[in-house]
Amino acid sequence: FKKIRRGIATMKDGTRVLLHTSKIPPGSITDDSLSRMRFCPVFLQQHITKKYDVRCVIAGERVFSFAIHSQEVEIAKVDYRTAFLYGGQKKIRHEVITLGDEIEKKLIAFVRAFGNHFGVIDLIQTPHERLVFLEDNPEGQWGWLQQETNAPVASAVTDHLVSLL
Repeated sequence: FKKIRRGIATMKDGTRVLLHTSKIPPGSITDDSLSRMRFCPVFLQQHITKKYDVRCVIAGERVFSFAIHSQEVEIAKVDYRTAFLYGGQKKIRHEVITLGDEIEKKLIAFVRAFGNHFGVIDLIQTPHERLVFLEDNPEGQWGWLQQETNAPVASAVTDHLVSLL
């Protein structure tokens, strides 16, 4: 890489590529490589085996949760966004799911704890039915989820914004 800025890498030939989550092969991180990454903007975490990805859209008091069946498409297994880059979005099955009242209340409380009324939270559902929190995107994307599932997310966002007037 010539340079990396905001998740976009510029190659030596000038080609720009978007970087997504990647698996790091065992043994490739050494004390030396860690010391060279000391001031680099990276997140490292243990690999978590997925049953599927979950994206939750919180609009006010409403929660829309979606199973993104990334494990059914080879190029989407580590990070489903990679499939989107290569035209594989339509190959990934999307499904509206319910996480239950208790979890939905916690997701709303989490978003509100930051003073927000909207958030897009990413989770992983493991094969052992455990939900693992990944991140909160205060301005996360959700439009494709509505297109894939017909969930009325835009109406909920609009209704909530109007309620704030």
